[in-house]
Amino acid sequence: MATAIRAGFATSAGSFIVNSVNLGRDAALALAYGTSATVDAFFLALMVPVFMATVATGAYRNAVVPILARIINEKGMVGANNLIRQLMLGNLPIVFAAGVSLALLAPVFAPLLSGRLPQETASLIKTLTWAVLPMALISAYASLAEGPLQILGKYFWPTLARAAVPLGIAAGAIVLGPTHGIWGACYGGILGSIAQISLTFVLLPKRVLSGNEQYTRDPTISGEIRQQFGFLSASVAIAYISPIIDQWMASFLGAGAVSVLSYGNRLIVGAAALVASALGPALLPHFSRLAARGEIDLLNSHYIAIIRMVWWGGIAMAGIIWLMAEPAVALLYEHGNFTRADSLAVSSMVGWFCFQFPTMLAGVAGSSLLSATGHNRVFLPISIVIATVNAGGNLALMPYFGLAGIAISTVSTYLVSFVIINVVLIRKKIIRIHRNLLRDLAISVATAAAIGALLVVQEGKLTVAPTLDPLLLCIMAGGAYCLIGWLCMKSIFSTIWRATKANYKKEQ
Repeated sequence: MATAIRAGFATSAGSFIVNSVNLGRDAALALAYGTSATVDAFFLALMVPVFMATVATGAYRNAVVPILARIINEKGMVGANNLIRQLMLGNLPIVFAAGVSLALLAPVFAPLLSGRLPQETASLIKTLTWAVLPMALISAYASLAEGPLQILGKYFWPTLARAAVPLGIAAGAIVLGPTHGIWGACYGGILGSIAQISLTFVLLPKRVLSGNEQYTRDPTISGEIRQQFGFLSASVAIAYISPIIDQWMASFLGAGAVSVLSYGNRLIVGAAALVASALGPALLPHFSRLAARGEIDLLNSHYIAIIRMVWWGGIAMAGIIWLMAEPAVALLYEHGNFTRADSLAVSSMVGWFCFQFPTMLAGVAGSSLLSATGHNRVFLPISIVIATVNAGGNLALMPYFGLAGIAISTVSTYLVSFVIINVVLIRKKIIRIHRNLLRDLAISVATAAAIGALLVVQEGKLTVAPTLDPLLLCIMAGGAYCLIGWLCMKSIFSTIWRATKANYKKEQ
């Protein structure tokens, strides 16, 4: 598990930079365009291409990494390098065909995405969709190499490459926005995607690009990848359609609602990705290697330990962001055309969205284990249930809570997903629930609830200009939570420390 933790730190470091850049992108858009209908159209235009790219790259990584781990275990790096090259060549016409299809369908889905926004906004969404397609397609093709690079031991740089597109969008909005409007952000994004794919080709091993190694191709491997990708892409598409549903339904709440939802969700996605984007890439190869070697008992113990750690950590993240939502939003966004009222609306969304962290992060670990053990077909029914819960929750809660109803529904979907995934893992006899896990779940939730109630009663939630008393109260509350968490998990930390020292001595 020490190897997986090192990989997690490397990916987390890259994700921290990527999500900092993503926050900078949104801050640049807020500075240049505020919450105008133009930026609503830009977010809606990005929605479908980004959705397609996310589905393809997420499903592809989870399909390819376990198979590559098995190929390396059976046939060595020669087989892996040749398979990666074949996949990269095969992906090129597929990505191009997807881009042509999206361009042709833009006049169809643009009016649907616009909701109750003005007619001119629907026309702008169509045009902007064509403008953002090049950056989305180039970035998606580069991201398809991320999983193979991770199984080859490269975690930081493939992750960091994803910062190029949002950095380009931010630079375009600031530099070209005053003269070219929203098109400046599109131009910058295209330049960023070119930088991303250039770095990706630099990272690929020369043997992959040259194709000089002799290797007998196994036709069953390609069929297996297509089959696993089919299961995963269908399920990931259903799962990732929830943000599209959320943004589309938010458009019925009036102008600016989509922007408020997008800005608030960006902070949450940025914070979650620091851990989630490190967990998936680190755990999937680790679980895949253990599964390929048949070490089921070790697989179970590692999974339970990881769930315990990410659950405590997820609650801590939720608490920190809930406390700091208002000053963080004001610091990042309250400039230029972004008003104080906009800050309060976005910080309210952040306060609701942050409660998804514990179940979301634990769900990432569970999903990685299902993929590593070859049970990708179960994601399809799980995703159907999740999408149904999300849409039904939005319909039920929006009339009473507005945008907050969408956030509450989103939090509920992650809880349902976490429960279902672990029920499947137990029924497939992949894991056995340990009493220490149940104890940690109960103690962490009870501790967080008690601390949260205390902070609400004592008005400890931070404002834009917090005084000393709330700050001290927050620090004391955080210290108490960390102490209780450490006491519950000290055996895990001791095991990791011993394994790390042993690996270090072995490397010496």
